[in-house]
Amino acid sequence: MTAPNPQPQSQSQLPSATASVSKKAKRISGRAQSYQVQELTFDCLMAMKAALTAKGELKLTREDATAVAQLVRAWESAQERVRINRGRPLPGTYRPKAKEKVYRPIEPLD
Repeated sequence: MTAPNPQPQSQSQLPSATASVSKKAKRISGRAQSYQVQELTFDCLMAMKAALTAKGELKLTREDATAVAQLVRAWESAQERVRINRGRPLPGTYRPKAKEKVYRPIEPLD
């Protein structure tokens, strides 16, 4: 019988598809860095949750709550950077251009 794994699972379990086989260091794109920061903050939050949970109860101190708030803020910032790098506008800001109405004069009926 195996013991349960105390380590929290990461958001993504798949190996990186962009792993480099060359020994030369490559530049990492901003989007990839944002995804890495987002994954790191998620992993830190799950590790904190596992460490702070005792006997099924989550006990937070003021310092722990501050750390959680800062990690959530970092996660949101990374998510915002991903949105910007993907070229997506904020919800509700993209408005399609209105089509021009064709003016047709009304002709009198005889």
